[in-house]
Amino acid sequence: MNARGNPNLQSWLIFLAVAFLFCAFNLFENRAFIFGPAVLETTDFAANALQIIDAKSFHDIYGNYSRWGFNHPGPFFFYAYALGESVLFNALGVVKSPHQAHVFSGILVQSLFLSAAICCFICLTRRRLTGFVVLACASAFLPATLAAVTSIWPPDVLLGPYVLLIVSCAAMALGRHRWIPVATLAVCVLCHGHVAQPLMTIPMFLLASVLYLRASRSAGMDYRDAIKIALPQVFLASIIACIFLVPIALDLLRCPDCNAHRIASYMRSAGRPARWGQAFNYIASFFLFDHSPEWLDGVRKIRVLTSRTAIVAAMCVAALAAPAIMKKKLRSEEYSSLRIIAMFAMFALLLSIIWAKRITGPLYAFNGFFVYAIYFVLIATAACAFILPIRQPKYSISAAALLCAVTVVVSLAYPAPKSFSALSAVRPTTQSVNRSDLALINQTDRGDWTAMVALALWLKRSNVEYLVPRSWMFMYGWDRGSNAERILQAGTQVEIWESGTGQEMLSKGTFDPSAFCRIGIDSRQPSLTGTSDAITKARNACSMTTFGLDIPKGLTEGWTDGNIVAFQFVGRRVTGEVDFTLDVLPYLGSGALRKQTVKINVNGVQIRSMDVSNDGPITVAVPMTAWNKSSVITVTLALPDAVSPSDLGLSNDGRKLGLLIHSVKVEYPAETTVPGNSATGNH
Repeated sequence: MNARGNPNLQSWLIFLAVAFLFCAFNLFENRAFIFGPAVLETTDFAANALQIIDAKSFHDIYGNYSRWGFNHPGPFFFYAYALGESVLFNALGVVKSPHQAHVFSGILVQSLFLSAAICCFICLTRRRLTGFVVLACASAFLPATLAAVTSIWPPDVLLGPYVLLIVSCAAMALGRHRWIPVATLAVCVLCHGHVAQPLMTIPMFLLASVLYLRASRSAGMDYRDAIKIALPQVFLASIIACIFLVPIALDLLRCPDCNAHRIASYMRSAGRPARWGQAFNYIASFFLFDHSPEWLDGVRKIRVLTSRTAIVAAMCVAALAAPAIMKKKLRSEEYSSLRIIAMFAMFALLLSIIWAKRITGPLYAFNGFFVYAIYFVLIATAACAFILPIRQPKYSISAAALLCAVTVVVSLAYPAPKSFSALSAVRPTTQSVNRSDLALINQTDRGDWTAMVALALWLKRSNVEYLVPRSWMFMYGWDRGSNAERILQAGTQVEIWESGTGQEMLSKGTFDPSAFCRIGIDSRQPSLTGTSDAITKARNACSMTTFGLDIPKGLTEGWTDGNIVAFQFVGRRVTGEVDFTLDVLPYLGSGALRKQTVKINVNGVQIRSMDVSNDGPITVAVPMTAWNKSSVITVTLALPDAVSPSDLGLSNDGRKLGLLIHSVKVEYPAETTVPGNSATGNH
């Protein structure tokens, strides 16, 4: 390395210096956000923040959610962000909200991985000039990826670890046993990050291990000596692997209600995979920084050889040929290092094409974000091959100075990319939130999930327990699914939240809890006359909320989803019985079921249990003592026989269907009073 003194100390100093440069630059470029006013996450960032909160108390064992109904294998990144939140927000207060701490932590994590990769480059070539070359390449390359360093969105965070994996595997292949724990760490982090990463990492690590033994044999050692020398590093690597396997092992103990089972179920039911032409062109899109390759979904007959794939082939040839062209001017360790790095990048590219061939969903840009790592390594390898032959110290210094200047100019010309989805402030709500209440978030419409998940995060940070329909557990948490027993136990201590105008918050930039629809004593009474559109009108007017009832837009009726459905609205104080009528159709599964048992509760009091087997109205007489228990009436229907069509083998519909509810009707006795202080209860 042409360094005086302790080489290990020199390596650590370079590692810390490069990491500091990466981190400081990105923090400076994003200082207005990171060190600005407090924010609240929305969209996927809010969903992931729910898990980060669990990670702070060591309860999270899953990675980020997948839209296909499972979680990615492990929570490494969430624990890294949780640590950052605990230190930067809770302990030091250098940022004003948890999300800003998460972004700070994400930048630091990516900086450390990229810095380690650059140090590995330097270690292999034994030239400090290599570090300047790779750093200059990074300054020009990373901004084009949109969010390689700054984003904490899970699909974006694989670049740094994958760059380190390629280079450290190359070091292992050259017999550098000290890089075994580093390569192991990269494998573990990547496997935690995405369900496809075992395919992308484990074959590379195994190949590197085989080539390590081969390199040791070539150096005159037998296999036993090679293993013996590497034993301390292997032991450390084993400890690292065991730590990362802990959450996966804990998940397996929960089977069949486990993430592994959900992943296996998805793989069995996955749709039609991509074709080879689509796979090649999809991967090639990343080499052109095409951030919208979804158009390939509808082009099933595209050829493998296109202008896109030709550019990738040319890039690969250049990376492989550059060391060969400059072989006579490169030192032996420089040539062998650059050649093996290029070969591992090529192997990674092959694995990525195999993975792309297996994709059964849309070919989104974010799915293959790690491909940028392969592209970056190829560019850096070719650049090093042509610049490292500079031998004279004065020329090396000039080259380093020039590269530093290029780094600064390019970095300033292309500001660090951002990927932050958050609202700038939280507006105080006009209705107080009772922390003892159970919040029921009626997430049914896919169009409003971005605001509803922000609501869930706000409630969780306010220490309010919440539940969601079971079909949305994959996003909100597997322990947050609709629970009939828990809801019935809550009685009147329940608040149902619906979207209301919450989606409009995203354009206004301020989180406002009052934008969501929930019923309070000041809410208007609904006109529940039993007409076909009574429910829809009441919900649109925010005079009634429902939970566990999915009424698609444009329709006036819908199916219950789960073992319980709830209605909440302001009622009158009465002096006699109230007739509550539901017009329903029971789900009988094309004759597989004989009836649906319906247990009706009002304000926590069980009124009646009945078996429903025919289409038509069902009516219960609610005693005045139960009805007057609270000004806000909470009617719950427990549906123990609800079942999904998929469980009956009738379709792929996973909703637990119980009743198709056409309408609701409330008939008061002749003498009633409007709601007022005479009603009791917490609402």
